[in-house]
Amino acid sequence: MDIMKYFLLFDLNGTLLCKKRYRIDCPREPDLTLKKLFQIYFRPEVVQLLPALLSHPLVRVGVYSSMKRHTINSILDALLERISCVERKNAILVFDHEYCIPDPMGKNLQDTLKDLLLVWDGNYSKKLKMNKSNTILIESDVQRIGTCFSNLLRMVPYKEDDVLYPSTEKELLLTYYKEYLIKLIESGTDDVTEYLAANSLPQEITKYLDKPIDLSLIHICRCRRLLTCRSRWSPYH
Repeated sequence: MDIMKYFLLFDLNGTLLCKKRYRIDCPREPDLTLKKLFQIYFRPEVVQLLPALLSHPLVRVGVYSSMKRHTINSILDALLERISCVERKNAILVFDHEYCIPDPMGKNLQDTLKDLLLVWDGNYSKKLKMNKSNTILIESDVQRIGTCFSNLLRMVPYKEDDVLYPSTEKELLLTYYKEYLIKLIESGTDDVTEYLAANSLPQEITKYLDKPIDLSLIHICRCRRLLTCRSRWSPYH
């Protein structure tokens, strides 16, 4: 698995699962309890998405989260067991809180942003030749992205209300995402950012997404408070 054409990095909370400090008041049981504190509810349709991507010969799947590595590993153990892909755990790339940067607009020290520049700068990432042209970050919260917005594929958030009031229509969303990603892979594109810019998500997905956000303005606002910003978006080098 040393030669891959595309790298798909998934956020966890709000994308593949819903994490709460309390048990949601509904008939559904949590899929996992962490440290007797966090209740984890996996997105139901993830059982169709991940196996299809994990088994694709041109794809390497990863998770990218501000959680600590041991927490991410506990979640992956439970998730992969649920979808009968336990043997694939070692094939999943893990990028934890060490690959995040402080959010200059955050209210707490724990507030961080994902920075793909840190991901690509890692030794293992360099060995795999991960870079801007072949990496897609699948994230539900645009505000948690610090750099490289052109690599972003927006995910419809998975929230508490989705656990409380499951919808058959919304449970099909990851099927549409899977189809979109498979089309991207089969296109053979050499630059995923160009493909993402030229090919919109289907209407079945976009109707659940908020209005498009001017990401450049978000970044400029942050850069005014973060002098060490390294993104090409920044006018404050």
